[in-house]
Amino acid sequence: MSKDFTFDRDDADWFEIWNTSSGVYSWVFEFISANVTDPAIVARIDEVVGKGYGAFGLTYFDTPEQAAEVVEVIRGPLLAAARHEHPHVLWQIEELAEMATRWSESA
Repeated sequence: MSKDFTFDRDDADWFEIWNTSSGVYSWVFEFISANVTDPAIVARIDEVVGKGYGAFGLTYFDTPEQAAEVVEVIRGPLLAAARHEHPHVLWQIEELAEMATRWSESA
């Protein structure tokens, strides 16, 4: 079963959807939760991802700053950690990081 992560904004029509396996999706969100500083981010991830929902988006966070912190974890520590994973996983995380970069540049 696959799951979606949406790079979106409340104030824009622009968005991209990253689709991946449930295993990679879970690993990504566990990694993000372990590497953010805002406990509200972890709580929201636990609330949505922890319940097994198949989709999550940056607009699920309470503030744009929370979404930006998640994007920075994706572009930095997550991408670095993925370099030690299977090439198939690395390819998916590289795609995710590219979307995160485009989201950052779209502001």
